[in-house]
Amino acid sequence: MTTQTSTATAPVSISNNWVRWAGLVAMLYLLLVAVSMVGSGFKWAVGEQAKELFAFASHPLLV
Repeated sequence: MTTQTSTATAPVSISNNWVRWAGLVAMLYLLLVAVSMVGSGFKWAVGEQAKELFAFASHPLLV
């Protein structure tokens, strides 16, 4: 004979919910900072030659 036990999940408390949202906002902010740092580093390394560097990557539909 097998017995089934039901496991009820506890509702997420409001304070825990705020912590999750704050964590999400912090991670999103860190992602945007990282992308900005990569862009700044690329500009610093390549400078004005970026147009020439990516001239081959024109839009395929706008020839």
